[in-house]
Parts: sequence; structure tokens; C-alpha cells
Amino acid sequence: MSMFKKKNRPVKIGQAKKKLFLRRESRHVFLALVAITLQALTLLWFYRPAGIVSGGVTGISMLLNYATGGGIQSWIPMVVLNLPLLVVAYRELHLKFVVYTAICTAYFSLIYAVFENLPQPQIFDMTNPVMPLISVIFGAVLNGALGSIVIRNGASTGGFDIVSLVLSRKVSFPMGTISMAFNMIIVAALAFVKGMEVAALSIIALFVCSVSFNNALLGLNRNKTLFIISDKWDSFAHESSPSSTPRKWWAGASRPTTDSVCRNLWFQQTGLRLRSAPSSCLWP
Repeated sequence: MSMFKKKNRPVKIGQAKKKLFLRRESRHVFLALVAITLQALTLLWFYRPAGIVSGGVTGISMLLNYATGGGIQSWIPMVVLNLPLLVVAYRELHLKFVVYTAICTAYFSLIYAVFENLPQPQIFDMTNPVMPLISVIFGAVLNGALGSIVIRNGASTGGFDIVSLVLSRKVSFPMGTISMAFNMIIVAALAFVKGMEVAALSIIALFVCSVSFNNALLGLNRNKTLFIISDKWDSFAHESSPSSTPRKWWAGASRPTTDSVCRNLWFQQTGLRLRSAPSSCLWP
């Protein structure tokens, strides 16, 4: 038997975590860039043939391109307008979000500039009066869903997303309301450039894009948390969520209470409807 024991080499946990972190973050960046590429193609293939604009800085860039008859390429205002916004984001927001947003903004401007100067395929026959509406709706659904992929991976394409996020922290308005206010100004300017019909199509696109974005980001089967106060809580709570456990939510509660996480699909299957309860029902 050997008198000397082999020494176990220390596992470099720090390096393993670093590799795992880099791999995960690289995947996030890759997925965001793929979604941004498809977003640029969506704007060029479905939005521009109908003459509409998207929201934010990209919408302003497209508007300037329309107003000058193509004299100002869309990618130039994208870069010029996003640079000061990134400076504001660096001062106000999380550094990781700012770095990812800077990468995605630069890539979006680059990929849009490349494809903008290439011949574009004709997806829909725009001589048919119905096809512009179909092109707008289809493009808006894609644009919203792809935008949710970018957000899910911890980035954005800059623009009014930064403005809305910063302002929502300083004033009592949600991000969606602030973004919609800015976008309505862009649509109003589009009405002078392209006419009311195109402006109306842009409003439809903004609405459909918002619905698509929210559903893709949050999912169609969302959850609700129920607070059940009943002597027979188990007959209801266990059916809705097997992980429900009884507990007392405030001192002196005379009846058992529980929390239960239920999917929206469960409400549809049971036909149960919930109404918001006043705060006095929860806290004595």
C-alpha cells in the first residue's frame, strides 16, 4: 500500500460558472439578434409596401424616409436618434440591459441598412385594395412576437423603449401609455405625409403589434393567485392546485386560508369568474 495518498485536485468552480454564464449569455444575444433580423425583414416586406410606420425611433426613421422620397435612408436617423438615448440609458438603467440594447440597436441599424438597399420580394399584391390591410396585420403579428423574443432575452432595440422605461420611473404612467402617446404623434405626422388611410392602417398595426407582443411575452395560459378563506378550503384549493397548503395570512384569523396558483385554462374549464375584492376583505 502506498504511503502517499493522491491529492484531489481542487475543482475550479469559478471557471465552470464563468463558462456557463458566457454560454447562457451568448445564447441570449444570438436569439435576440435572430429575432432582430426577422424584425427588419418584417418591416421591409410587410410595412413598407403598405406605406405604414412602426413605433418609436424606427417609426420616425421610416417617416423621414417617406417624407423625403427615399432621400434619407432609414438607418441614418436610427443611429443618430439612438445614440443620445443610449447615453440616457447608461445613466439611468442597468448596465447589462444597456450593453445588450447597444448591441441590438447597432445590429438592427446595420441589418436594416443592408436589406434596405437590396431588391425586396413582393409578398402581397398591393393592387388589390384588401391586401394592404392583410399585409399590415400579418406584419404586425410577426413584429410583436419577435419583439417579445428580444425582450425575453434581456435586450431591446432602443428608441422609445428607453424613454418609456426612464419616464415610467419618474412619473405615474405605465410604459405602454407613454409609448402609445409618442407613437400617436408619429402617426399624426404620417397622416400629413401619406394621408389618413395610411395613418389608420398604422394605428391598426400598432394595436395588433401590442396585442401580439403582450401575448407572446406573457403567454396565452397565464396564472392567477387565489386567496381562499373557507372552512372547506381543501375541496376547492386542491382541485385548482395540488400544491395548495393551509396557512394563516393575518394574526387572529378564525378560519383556515390558503393560496393557490391557477392557470387561466382552469377558469375556462370550470366556468368560475373572479371579481376584484376590496382591500377590507383581506385585511381587518
